[in-house]
Amino acid sequence: MWLVLMAIGFTACNTEPVDPALANNGGNNNTTAAFQVNIGADLYQSSATSGIVANNQLTLTATDATGKMFTITVPAAVGEYSNPAIKYVANSSAVGYYSTTNPADNTVNGVVKILAYNATTRKVSGTFSFTGYYSVASGSNPPISFTSGVFTNIEFTASATSTGLFKVDIANTTYTATSITATLGIGMIKIYTSDASGKQVAVQAYGYQVGDYTGSKAFAAYYASASDNVGYTSNDVDIVVKVTEIDTANRTLSGTFSFAGEGVDETDTKQFTNGVFTNVPYTTENVDGDIMTATINGTAYDYKNSIAYVTTIDVGSGETVNFPAIGPDHAITPTLSATLTPGSYALSSDTANPVRFTFTDADGIEHEVTEGTVGITRNSNNRIAGTYQFTVKNDAGVIIYTITGGTFDVDYSM
Repeated sequence: MWLVLMAIGFTACNTEPVDPALANNGGNNNTTAAFQVNIGADLYQSSATSGIVANNQLTLTATDATGKMFTITVPAAVGEYSNPAIKYVANSSAVGYYSTTNPADNTVNGVVKILAYNATTRKVSGTFSFTGYYSVASGSNPPISFTSGVFTNIEFTASATSTGLFKVDIANTTYTATSITATLGIGMIKIYTSDASGKQVAVQAYGYQVGDYTGSKAFAAYYASASDNVGYTSNDVDIVVKVTEIDTANRTLSGTFSFAGEGVDETDTKQFTNGVFTNVPYTTENVDGDIMTATINGTAYDYKNSIAYVTTIDVGSGETVNFPAIGPDHAITPTLSATLTPGSYALSSDTANPVRFTFTDADGIEHEVTEGTVGITRNSNNRIAGTYQFTVKNDAGVIIYTITGGTFDVDYSM
């Protein structure tokens, strides 16, 4: 079963818990706050800062006059935290960013020290440093050292609803989630949940904005337990996901959903009605570790949190690994033999070919890729990684999309 919830782990010491009485009524206009760090030989100083506490996690945001932005996420308590989640966006229009995660091997570095955390005044101070790695593979963006980072008196608010609400009626029973993980990618919204008994419900919307998602633009699934490999999944007809609010200040999602779930066959069905998710905290950081990137007609895309699912399918001649990556106006779907060994492979639309790709454009037209190459760098322990490049032609044989610099590294164990 592919539905796996993952959490970021931190090593902490000398911690104190978040005050449970915190309410979401603080301000973000910090006249006494300061945030600065050396980026290589250059000094970065913020012009605006803010912070929010949700699920006992503190997220700080700092921007300067030119729009360069930092986000830091660590536990909301005094302590020293190794391998934190830090992100630096040097250009607001860029797809790529620098972070503490090295995309080459998924290792994480850096340290954040929370030196002062005041739950009454809602201010936090500390230090940080890390080596930043660019999220999109590019020889022109080498690692950068971020040193002597200091933040002082950063004001934060606290989410009044720390975990949000997620529930849905299944026949005559109401499912209420006790654990919720939500992500927002460049082309997808994902919400994975479980309840106290181990039941699981997932909802996906193939977009990144407020709106209605129906048919092939949405997906939902229900599993009776963590060991349930069949479950009930939505079809392309009877599903509606309505995203009514994306609160970027508090980083929460709200909306409604309903779907008809199919089990072992189309006669085995369950109705899922009155589904609602309210103030569910989301993250834009990569939570599952799967990586896919591409440059399309000169524009770079990072599909973290936008891979719809990773599946293995037995096609008779052997298993294939499939992982559709959803962009804001397109989709790339690789279909790779699970028995591939490191090496270079030519793409074609032949169903017997061990490497195949499709490209779906903004009009929903699916193009079979007939020209290009895939380089497999690793396929072991149910994880496959490599590179790809290809072109997409119209019916007249004219190239309409050129995809270069593609990378992938996904786990297909589930």
